[in-house]
Amino acid sequence: MLQSVETVRDLVRMVLLSVCLADVLVLGMALVFWIRSRIHEIGTLLALGIGKMQIIAQFAIETGLMAVVAALCSLGTGSLLSGYVSSLLLHDSGVAPLESLQVEALPPEQTLLILLLGCAVIAIALAVSCAAVLAKSPKSILSSMR
Repeated sequence: MLQSVETVRDLVRMVLLSVCLADVLVLGMALVFWIRSRIHEIGTLLALGIGKMQIIAQFAIETGLMAVVAALCSLGTGSLLSGYVSSLLLHDSGVAPLESLQVEALPPEQTLLILLLGCAVIAIALAVSCAAVLAKSPKSILSSMR
């Protein structure tokens, strides 16, 4: 019994790692397109003397605000849907001990850990997407403008 629990735990960890890597790739590509669409703004701000760190901070604030909204939406819908789906699965199993089983919500510590993992994924994707554009000089960015 203990061996099967360990196997499931290892499988869940591998799935979580795979999902995080896929998230970084997908979010990174979306952020690259988002930042490239703002290349004129970046070039103008750099030409006006605004530092690259200030531009990155602005992108981080914008992305962070979107992440807060997404986290609030996911926490609300996740708690509603998880309770419904778990009760549906347990009651449709037809096994008496499972029907009487009460499913508990995630403890706040684990919820916070998941949210921090999401923030780390966002930070990595943002850093990767900003690196390509901000490595250029203001002159090269402005000369590429049409």
